[in-house]
Amino acid sequence: MKKVAILTGLVMALGASTALAAPAQKATGGIHFLSAGTFPTHVAFNAQPTDDGAKGQVELRGTEPDGSLWQRFHGIVDCYDQVGSTAMMTGEVTQLELGTNTNQAMYFQIRVTDNGEGKNAAPDTINFVRRATPFSSCEATLATQPVVGGNLKVHG
Repeated sequence: MKKVAILTGLVMALGASTALAAPAQKATGGIHFLSAGTFPTHVAFNAQPTDDGAKGQVELRGTEPDGSLWQRFHGIVDCYDQVGSTAMMTGEVTQLELGTNTNQAMYFQIRVTDNGEGKNAAPDTINFVRRATPFSSCEATLATQPVVGGNLKVHG
């Protein structure tokens, strides 16, 4: 009987600590926006922090207004930071296909802000940049492009 009481207490304590744990931080989405206010762009991403940095992937495809390719890249997330409903991530481009955009930079930085759900919520926002040298931190520029379709979610 004593063993059962101890085991029951242990299970209850573990359950309580699990229930009190904060939800894991991560950002996910599949969204559309006008990059630089002109180029119809789709980006899909998932990113989260890990004990040794971050993990995740980003896939971005932008087109000219006439539908021809502007740029497409796939990248691996290596840094993630989150403040409230804003997530910042950086990483390295692993696949790059250029159309009319001739920027061959191999590092990216993305910042997304989740402004909630529903018709009364302000649009979510995104900003992304690619450059030739790695970013020293996840801190990103202000998210300035409104999301015009799809959804992003900053969890935790």
